Amino acid sequence: QQQQQQQLSETARRNATVRSSGQRPTGYTCYLCGQQFGSQSLFIHIGNCQKKWQMVEAAKPPRERRPLPAMPAELETGTVPLDGAQAEAFNQRMYTYW
Repeated sequence: QQQQQQQLSETARRNATVRSSGQRPTGYTCYLCGQQFGSQSLFIHIGNCQKKWQMVEAAKPPRERRPLPAMPAELETGTVPLDGAQAEAFNQRMYTYW
């Protein structure tokens, strides 16, 4: 899992966008918690967020526990859309999981 996470992170770095001075970086939404992260940190965060999800669920009574949601297929590629409109559509899809 750590190797997969490292590979996803390297792919994200290669696909990082170049922005002009003063332009805000594009935020990408985590499918588990709904927070936004940069293209490089999203995949690092997802691994940590999955661990947190499992810890929180393990602390609940057995009847209330939920399984870890499956990672959306588009995140398994290790890339995120770079175009503004595509990034917005990506974020909307991630909100549907969250």
